[in-house]
Amino acid sequence: MAEGRRFECSSCGHSVEAWSDGNLYVLEGGVKRYVYHPDHEALARAVGNDSPAMCVTCGRQTVQDSAGAHPCTKCRGTEFVDLFDLDGRPCPRCTTGTYRQDPAFFLIS
Repeated sequence: MAEGRRFECSSCGHSVEAWSDGNLYVLEGGVKRYVYHPDHEALARAVGNDSPAMCVTCGRQTVQDSAGAHPCTKCRGTEFVDLFDLDGRPCPRCTTGTYRQDPAFFLIS
């Protein structure tokens, strides 16, 4: 079961929606194939996870592979935060606010 949240900047109002689970994958012939519930057999064979993340330097949203991080394609930064863990983190867009979880927004999948 996955949980969905929305985080909003306390200063500029920028918002980001995130899910708790990322995108699990298996490798078939060296190619990623994403696997999802209810395919429990494929989920048990998952070898990696592509997780939505944000560059803490410039705010660009990207995907970070659990097999190894890559630099930000916008600023070449190397520090990322998982989108699901934005609560309390500084907003890179306005640099004055922090992200707070919206208590009125909650999803379950």
